[in-house]
Amino acid sequence: MLSATILQAQALQETFGKNRIQYHDDFDDWWQYETDNFITHWYGKAREVGISTMQLAEYDYYDIQNILEHRINDKIEILVYTDQTDVKQSNLGESEAFNSQTGRTTVAGNKIFVYFDGDHLNLRKQIRQGIAQVYLDAILFGSNLQEFVQNTVSLKVPAWYKEGLISFIGDEWNETIDSRLRELFLKTKKKKFDQMAARYPVEMGHAFWYYVSKVYGKSSLANILYLTRIHKTPKKAFLFILGIPFKQVATDCFAFYKERYQNEINGFEPLPLDATVKTKLKKFQKYSRVKWSPDGAYLAYVTNDIGKTKVWLYNRATQKHSVLMTTGSRNNIQETDFNYPVICWEHTGHGLMIIYEARDVIKLSHFDLDRSERTDDLLSPDLMRIYDAAFWDKGHLVIAATKSGYSDLYMYNLRYRRADPILEDKYDDLEVTVQYTGDRQRVLWVSNRGVPGDTINPDSILPIRHMDLYAMTLQDDFTPQSIERLTFTPNAEERQPIPDDDGNIYFLTNETGVINRKVLRPDKSSYFLTNYSHNILLHDAIGQNLVEVIDQDKKPGFYLMLEQSDPVKPAFTTYFSQRFPDNIRQGQESFIPDEPEHYDTLQVGRDDKPYYFQSEFADPPKNVFEKLDLNEPKLEAPEEQVKDEIPGYGDIVQFHYSRMVASRIKFRINRLTSNLDNELLFNGLNTYAGTSTRGFEYPPVGFLLKANIKDLFEDYVVEGGARFPTSFDGSEYFLIFDNKKRRIDKRYAFYRKSKADDVPLPSGFSNRNHLTTVIGLSQWSYPFDVYQSLRATATIRLDKTSLLASDRASLETPDQTAQRVGLRLEYVFDNALDIDLNLRNGSLFKVYGEIVKKMDIAVFNPWSFNFNKGFMTILGFEGRHYQRLDRQSIFASRLVGATSFGSEQILYFMGGVDNWLFAQYDENVPIPPSNKFAYNGLAAHMRGFKQNIRNGTSYLLYNGELRVPVFKYLIPEYSGSGFFRNFQLTAFTDIGTAWHGKSPFDADNPLNILTVSNPLVTINVNYDRFPIIMGYGAGVRLYLLGYLIRADYAWGIENGVVNRPRLYLSIGADF
Repeated sequence: MLSATILQAQALQETFGKNRIQYHDDFDDWWQYETDNFITHWYGKAREVGISTMQLAEYDYYDIQNILEHRINDKIEILVYTDQTDVKQSNLGESEAFNSQTGRTTVAGNKIFVYFDGDHLNLRKQIRQGIAQVYLDAILFGSNLQEFVQNTVSLKVPAWYKEGLISFIGDEWNETIDSRLRELFLKTKKKKFDQMAARYPVEMGHAFWYYVSKVYGKSSLANILYLTRIHKTPKKAFLFILGIPFKQVATDCFAFYKERYQNEINGFEPLPLDATVKTKLKKFQKYSRVKWSPDGAYLAYVTNDIGKTKVWLYNRATQKHSVLMTTGSRNNIQETDFNYPVICWEHTGHGLMIIYEARDVIKLSHFDLDRSERTDDLLSPDLMRIYDAAFWDKGHLVIAATKSGYSDLYMYNLRYRRADPILEDKYDDLEVTVQYTGDRQRVLWVSNRGVPGDTINPDSILPIRHMDLYAMTLQDDFTPQSIERLTFTPNAEERQPIPDDDGNIYFLTNETGVINRKVLRPDKSSYFLTNYSHNILLHDAIGQNLVEVIDQDKKPGFYLMLEQSDPVKPAFTTYFSQRFPDNIRQGQESFIPDEPEHYDTLQVGRDDKPYYFQSEFADPPKNVFEKLDLNEPKLEAPEEQVKDEIPGYGDIVQFHYSRMVASRIKFRINRLTSNLDNELLFNGLNTYAGTSTRGFEYPPVGFLLKANIKDLFEDYVVEGGARFPTSFDGSEYFLIFDNKKRRIDKRYAFYRKSKADDVPLPSGFSNRNHLTTVIGLSQWSYPFDVYQSLRATATIRLDKTSLLASDRASLETPDQTAQRVGLRLEYVFDNALDIDLNLRNGSLFKVYGEIVKKMDIAVFNPWSFNFNKGFMTILGFEGRHYQRLDRQSIFASRLVGATSFGSEQILYFMGGVDNWLFAQYDENVPIPPSNKFAYNGLAAHMRGFKQNIRNGTSYLLYNGELRVPVFKYLIPEYSGSGFFRNFQLTAFTDIGTAWHGKSPFDADNPLNILTVSNPLVTINVNYDRFPIIMGYGAGVRLYLLGYLIRADYAWGIENGVVNRPRLYLSIGADF
């Protein structure tokens, strides 16, 4: 978010910032649809997803409301995006505190933004998590601005408390969280809940709230939340509601899961550690695709390093790994997209097709392994996203893709770049492959559709079934000939079908509570092939070659086996055995009907369509399926009507086109601020400073009032404010407007400052001057990616000094004016993330150049404009790096330098700290007499000295600082107040110098010359001063009454001598 920052040349206050990049203009066409509890927004091509989002939100709304037992008055705004790429292009939530996490819905205020990844169940989970977070914020912090501000300052809950509850409400339990917790509890050496929760907040928080809901009832959750807000701490809430201290609840919870997973582990088989393949995957990177070549000679796989993907090729004969292709860049501030690249092999095994996305454009790359050639092409622009692909023949791909909002099946013609629909409806179709049995081939895929040929109106259902396996044969024109449902498991889902030449289909299933591998034989029998305690994330097989990627802590296991395993008896997890006892009774038996073809096989003639495609028009009078001669009556699948089975869920809201209206720009107050400070306002002209000749003058402490206003989509931001010093002898006003609608971000700003100043006279009296400064600014920023940008800033500055009349002479004294224009160009890199207050991790870098030209402009009597003599050039850089030493402490480093030259220059004063409350000036260091100094600036930090220990038109400075939040080590996170949580001890060292001329070591440097004169004699006294100085010391950081107070105690070293220590008090965060 924009903040009121710096006007004058204080290098410590250089601004950085991350970026959002818009590659298209789709966001110009936003629409909205209002229902009882939500206002859903979508843009043109996201309409179908928007309709589903609206229906899912209303469907789950009352269930979440009943769990939390709370009501909110305002309607929740949901912003819907077609895919993850579009979410990353939006400006929503663009602030330093914003960090989109993988698997978590992003919420800003009462706005939820979701995207479609091809699976409506995942969309539903995002919506539930988003609603839960809006409700939690309303319960804990209040729904109006005053309550929110008060509770945000006074109430601090640990990360597991909120993140875990959001995850729990999003999906009460699933095999992913179960497998993760099983590994954590079986491998961890920690014996306390708070130790594990500090490191794994989502997993442990989810487990804790699930435990509380089962042991003490779901109604206890709402009561605990309410008392947490009342007492400002969770500890008392647990004691009053549950009747036992939180420590005991946490201990019981820890023991419960420890015993549960220890009892389960004996039923599972060990992982095939002897088949581990060593790859170059680093810690916390992920595999996203694995594919054997049809001849079994090569294995292609994809790794993802938070956005930077690599397609690898493993040669089975040489056992070597090589990189075929690298795409994307690392992005640690937005959710990682694991969808791309998509890979598929030609039937010959000598060609690999890679589908990837670059700058929101889907591209194809074909690698000919025999010729070592690569051919690139663009995919049809009609396709918004590709989820999976497989070769049908040499010129066609069967793809699971999004074209009109849903995930459907298409036949893609590589030559003509045309995608013809195979299945195009409301259901989800994913993970497609092609099965060959003799001279016959058919499409295998997973879908959440019901029984083929059912007559349920698509508008009366929600596509939130679990995925089952389907097979489909095609006619010559690639329209469906027959569709067969291969599995029917209402309580589980099947994924990633892999066929072989014998008619077997291998797939992954969570029937037992853990994702394991299973095989479906041609005779319809099936059995498990694995019984691991960890989820299988990816798998592929060709002949006897098998690869499995298994979920493990920090780094997934990559296992390569040369033979298929024998049937195994599956072990059911505690959760699945309690919730689905029928699964246990069936044991090893398949949930697949003995004769599915009686009702699951749909035979379609050449001239008949297999499905009636959805459209905005009414159904035809006669259903096309009446022509079909099925052996059994069409089934009305009961699991479609999930809401009838689960009390508390709402009805499906019908969509009416007449209620859809175009979205209009709506502004609302995002933040109001009022506080006391002495910071320099306005971060436009960082290189400019005041006109004082006696050191750098800080503004007096004043009352700052500031308001931040944003539109709904945060494309436009207006920030304005005013500050009045406690001496009431001046004022400051500023107004900033940001336009981030397009790729080039634009900023326009205005700043005005007025101040009364007493100027001493030789007679002992003083004159009173009135100083006025007006600055106008226009900045254009071109982002290269989320971290890097190129910025150009044009400024105009008008300074006016008026002598206030006290006699006739002062009345006739003309005003002094100075007018200048400037142009600044800078490159900015920023990948730093805030860990906590005054704690960061990552790097910042900036290099800039600026030219400033003096001018003269007169508006009246007569109008004139011309450039005066006076030209200044400024070059500078700043680099910062924040290195985490452990989970709490960091070491911060900073290297900064600048120089100015030309007929006008900036005079930099080194010494002290920024925002120094009781600044002191060193009179012993001379300032060379010169009329070139147009402005002055501060080079800080240089602790251990007064201001002006060094001065010059150039400076170079290094700061190193260790920051340790000591109480985070001594007390649990949930029991720490804001004061203790943000209390930090620091140790620091500062090294730097400032100089005039080309080098600080020049013999004629003014630092070494002191001129003493009287009317008769002028004497130059030469000093032998080493130009580089150093300071070191320690300090504390205190968070009191909403202010971060810095206290530093430092020793300075000059010419090898350690000076007396000095105490520095200041307000505000460190660099």
